[in-house]
Amino acid sequence: MNEATNNVNDIVEYEITSETTCEVVKVEGELTEVTIPEAVIIDGKQYAVTAVADRAFYGCKELESVELPDSVEDIGGFVFCDCENLSKVKLPAGLTKINTFTFRGCKSLEQMDIPDSVTMIGDWAFLNCEKLRAIELPSGLKILKGGAFQGCASLKHIELPAGLTELGEQVFSSCE
Repeated sequence: MNEATNNVNDIVEYEITSETTCEVVKVEGELTEVTIPEAVIIDGKQYAVTAVADRAFYGCKELESVELPDSVEDIGGFVFCDCENLSKVKLPAGLTKINTFTFRGCKSLEQMDIPDSVTMIGDWAFLNCEKLRAIELPSGLKILKGGAFQGCASLKHIELPAGLTELGEQVFSSCE
């Protein structure tokens, strides 16, 4: 694993995944804002950042804002799980799915702009995002898994896209 240091105690770790790509595997420290670059230099060689691994930001309680570059094609499960102060996320334009528990417990998240390229939102992806009040589902969304917005108590209105082919159980349980 390789590291890039933002501040003395704040570390973003990357892992090389191919001859030209790498992924974010772990973020440590008390970061409040993170902007992941499109590419990083590891051992003198440039690698495109194309993924964020499962649990990479898990439990970063001070984190308020994250910006992911458009080079990122895949975001794992539990990535922002329990990031209680996370209120702003810029997702990559080409993202096709939001995985299981990706934003679970992000209690400060009030709105989410989901890229038009997203076709699947996984089980409990936004579970207990208590302040989430505004979300526009992309027109190309095909699959909305079980409990995706369960416990989003502030979510009052959402329009389901016409092309939705799978709607899981209890998607909006415990919502207004």
